[in-house]
Amino acid sequence: MIRRALLPMLFALAGTALATLGFVRGSADSAAAPLHVAGASIDLLVPDAEGMSPLRIQMLVEVPAGEREDDVVAGAIEETIASIPGAIPAGRAGGVSAQFKAAGWVWEPGRMVWSYNDSGRPQDLTTNEVYEALLAATRTWNAAGAAFQFTGGYPTIAVPSLCGGLSNADQANTLGWWPAIGANVLARTCTVPANGPIASESDIQFDSSRNWTLDPEAVAIDFHSVSLHELG
Repeated sequence: MIRRALLPMLFALAGTALATLGFVRGSADSAAAPLHVAGASIDLLVPDAEGMSPLRIQMLVEVPAGEREDDVVAGAIEETIASIPGAIPAGRAGGVSAQFKAAGWVWEPGRMVWSYNDSGRPQDLTTNEVYEALLAATRTWNAAGAAFQFTGGYPTIAVPSLCGGLSNADQANTLGWWPAIGANVLARTCTVPANGPIASESDIQFDSSRNWTLDPEAVAIDFHSVSLHELG
């Protein structure tokens, strides 16, 4: 639900290990190997009631040790395309390691209201912990000086299913959990435009099969850092 990057904040962090960026929490003497992530983005044309319409999907992809980043990103993109019946690639933005960058679509000035679906939440995190992390992430972006503000944080039964195609569009910006969203995908954001580059709806899916944490001593994926990335 959220990668409209008009925000004047671009972090050139290409090629930096995940743990260095704070995506992985854990003590300095932990034996766990640091993870590496890459950002991947794909513009698709997907079937809808009127023919074909655009859908942008952006992913945070884990690059396993010993594997080539380009190969892993390409695999995540191809898997995503194959998961949406009738989808056709309209353009590709290459993977950039752990980089915040402009998405090309924006929210209209004002407020962007989001909701959270707690269904499927992994037991590593409590509902309150997830809410606090998401609210902290939205506060960070709201302070960045964009023309719109994230508001809401309401509980919802709507599901973040926009990544499955435009038949799932519901005009709601929903954050939530999704099982196995891709072989190496930690989270993904799917956005549709209403008018040119103006975004009308966006959903965020976090992979519920991952080990998530907000504990600085735990060795797992840091939920706050990933949510901050997806919201940006």
